[in-house]
Amino acid sequence: MFRGLDRTKFWRLSSGRYVEDIARNLAEDCKYEHPACSLIMDPSDPIWAKDMTEDERNGIKSFKRQSVSPLPDDLATLLHTYRDKKSFEEIEAHNIRLKYSPTNQPDHHWVKRSIDDCLNVLRINFFGRKEITEQDYMKRVWICIDKCFDGTDITVTSGESACKAVSDRLNAQRTIPCITSMERKYVGAKMDLLFRNLDYELGVAEAKKSRRR
Repeated sequence: MFRGLDRTKFWRLSSGRYVEDIARNLAEDCKYEHPACSLIMDPSDPIWAKDMTEDERNGIKSFKRQSVSPLPDDLATLLHTYRDKKSFEEIEAHNIRLKYSPTNQPDHHWVKRSIDDCLNVLRINFFGRKEITEQDYMKRVWICIDKCFDGTDITVTSGESACKAVSDRLNAQRTIPCITSMERKYVGAKMDLLFRNLDYELGVAEAKKSRRR
């Protein structure tokens, strides 16, 4: 397979080496069927650290990486209107005056609703309670994160959902059979919030009762 490749189309790294040559070297050492034999590379797989430098692997990871969009100017302007409000009463009065349509202005409505939720946490003296569970924090304090994704393609699952990403981290040094056999897989931990899009896990949230935990 590797002999028939067109070298003019090889992926040249900043180090001057070619990805296809590195994959071929690994494939030649394989004792088990490995994606490298089919020119499939996952730079997070620790097997590649034996033949590639960290800079080379980071170069592959960052290739055509999607950037995070900046906060829209109209939302930044809305948040800045709260800067001169110093007291609970001032913030509450300012928030009451704001009127946004959940349908036509969902982002602005989310900001207003989130601040309403924060004000209510203070109004009922939530942090003064003797007993507060992690789920209380999720329902009262961090509910704004859940509501942030209403109406989007991202689904938020609550209630201690098992996280594949955590499982991946626990199994970071576990590699596909190649030169050695595969180790036993660890199961992922359960999270308070799990963010998904289709079959992809995008992030998690975990509430803690105190900073000491």
